[in-house]
Amino acid sequence: MIAKRVTAERLLGGTTLVMTSLVGLWLPSVAYAKTAVHAGGGGAIEVHQSLWSMSTGAAGGAGGTGTAAASAGRNEYMVGKRAKTSAERRRYFAAGMAAARARLAQKPDDPEGLLWLAANLGSEALERGKLSALNVLSEMEKLLLRLEQVAPEYDHAAAARTLARVYHKAPAFISIGSMKKARAYWEKALARAPEFPANLVLGADFYNDDGQKERAVQMARKYLAKPLHEAEHPDAAEWREIAETIVGVKR
Repeated sequence: MIAKRVTAERLLGGTTLVMTSLVGLWLPSVAYAKTAVHAGGGGAIEVHQSLWSMSTGAAGGAGGTGTAAASAGRNEYMVGKRAKTSAERRRYFAAGMAAARARLAQKPDDPEGLLWLAANLGSEALERGKLSALNVLSEMEKLLLRLEQVAPEYDHAAAARTLARVYHKAPAFISIGSMKKARAYWEKALARAPEFPANLVLGADFYNDDGQKERAVQMARKYLAKPLHEAEHPDAAEWREIAETIVGVKR
């Protein structure tokens, strides 16, 4: 009985790992801007200043400014990641899910809607607990497989990158984890966008676990040559720690 409980806890702990590291990997091609956001009545998010200065035109047009509504859940997700309390995070992620679903209701194969629905879905579920997070992985997988089919190049191979991370970190015994699938999707992601920071550091993490140490170290060093900072992405500290661990940097 004790052994079974320990095994279950280890597997569910893996779910927490995949969700915390997975849903932070969507690195939009944006420059972080000063924000002033609050939740209005009924949980609606009101944006008082530009959240993001868009550099790729994924939302709001090339060089334009994406609003919470126009971004199909992108802004809500990023603000939610920086929120201080679980209640705040859940509110932002739920609003992001609503924005993404509204986009997909109009355009079922919209790349941004598919990506950010998956991101907000996973983040909101994690705030409710490990079992909730585990239960949404299949839905996230479906969204990402559709994104891979309709827009494989979108946001620096976001679909392949994220699917690879899901398959790498999700438990195989009770979920969708698969090192074989992860390996295939990392090859796709790196073929499409080999210099993208998230691809470098998270790909290095996979290859390190896959026994390809030399390749992992090479990619981690490349990431550390130009690491992201927390002002650029809320998971920058975690990513730096991953890279430094792989190359053997002592803190």
